Amino acid sequence: MGFPFSSEEQQKGVPEKIVKMCSFENISNLEVNKSGKHREGQDLETENKIYFRKGKVGDWKNDLTPEMST
Repeated sequence: MGFPFSSEEQQKGVPEKIVKMCSFENISNLEVNKSGKHREGQDLETENKIYFRKGKVGDWKNDLTPEMST
């Protein structure tokens, strides 16, 4: 992003900590993403957990209706 890590930050493991904090496993396991809702109280309210899928082949069948798949 145009601002490299300093030597001190690299020695402290800051880049690795950022990668861990931003990982799929970490973000998808946050409580807000397990039980929270997007646009809560509005007509288009959806559970946050639908935004996190593992991308396994054929898994779409667990989330889409037959009509949606056609």
